Amino acid sequence: MSRHNVKYWRHVPYLGLGPGAHSFDGHRRWANVRSLSRYVAQLRDGTSCVDSIEKISPEQERLERLFLGFRTREGVPLEVVGFGATAVSTVQEAEADGVVRLQDGFVVPTRKGWLVADRLPLLFP
Repeated sequence: MSRHNVKYWRHVPYLGLGPGAHSFDGHRRWANVRSLSRYVAQLRDGTSCVDSIEKISPEQERLERLFLGFRTREGVPLEVVGFGATAVSTVQEAEADGVVRLQDGFVVPTRKGWLVADRLPLLFP
């Protein structure tokens, strides 16, 4: 597992500093201006260096937790996958296919599941 990416995969807030840097607070992402000269000028002027902001909706957050969580050994908390009959049935089918297993309240990708980790979230609409 990539140590650099693990904080993103676990949906942990991070702060980026400098031109072009990106940050995330758990509900929003933002990016600083990319141009070094513009970044320095805005710092000197006391104006914000933020170039763009993206607010994360609850559904977007859920989808991100799915596709990022399936890239980790820990997997995805069962409550993110869902508790309804459809979610339970889907987990059971994925277990039968050998791509996930239930472990301590998490849906965890198996070795076979890691090979298709980017497709696993599509099972849980």
